Order: sequence, then structure tokens, then C-alpha cells
Amino acid sequence: MKNKVKLGLIITAISLVLVGCNSNTDKDNTSNSNKPKFENSYSVLAEKIKGQNGEWPRVVISEPKNINAKEIAKTFVDSYDKEVDSAIIYIYEPGKKVTNEVEMHQDSKYTLDIFNESGKYTYELSDTNPYKSIEKGTLEID
Repeated sequence: MKNKVKLGLIITAISLVLVGCNSNTDKDNTSNSNKPKFENSYSVLAEKIKGQNGEWPRVVISEPKNINAKEIAKTFVDSYDKEVDSAIIYIYEPGKKVTNEVEMHQDSKYTLDIFNESGKYTYELSDTNPYKSIEKGTLEID
């Protein structure tokens, strides 16, 4: 496909702080041995992306270490947009910076996809090189 997805206007940069997360107690996790850990404080850059089916947010997390994917997805939905149909969160290794804002996925270590189907949220964490699904689950949103 020749056409690249064009970035929209940067909406906001927000800082989220998560505490008390422990992926070992997550009932959706089946095996914690190969799952990445993310740090309990990270920056999120939210952008609207124009796609074939309208606009949807794209998010970047930099310097991740200790938080599980479910907590990142839940915090994003709780803090950013409960009405979102889908979102992609790009997760970078500690110290890795975005070098190509148009092709953010090329620099990311993991992607976290979030989907809202009639109020039921699902998420999928994947390694980007090579692409491999690591964790899938559902979210309960208050």
C-alpha cells in the first residue's frame, strides 16, 4: 500500500502515574515469564490519526519499565477517552526516542492495541520485531 497514514494534529501530552500494579495477580495473564514490564510513570502523547474508517487516537509511551499491559490500557481508557473505538499505544525501550514521527512503530519495542466493542474493551500487547502477540485480555471500566 503506497499511501501512508497521515498524522493529524497533536491533541495533548499528558503524564500518567500508576501505582500498585502487579502483573502476577492479573487474572487475564496466563504466563508472566515473557511479558514485558513497564515503569509506573510514563509520558503519553496522544494524536488523532486519519484512517480509512475515520479518526482514532494514537499514543506513544516512552521509557517504559514496570507496568502490565492491562493497567496501561485501563489507565488510557479511564484518563483519555472512554468513547474511543480503537487506539494504538507504542511502547519504547528505556532511553529510546522517537526518531521518525510519521512511522512511530518502526522505533517502538511493543504495541498495545485497544478496542471498544459496544462498551466491552479488549487489549492486545504485541512485540514489534518480529511481530508476535504476547498478551490478550479484556478490561472492566467503571
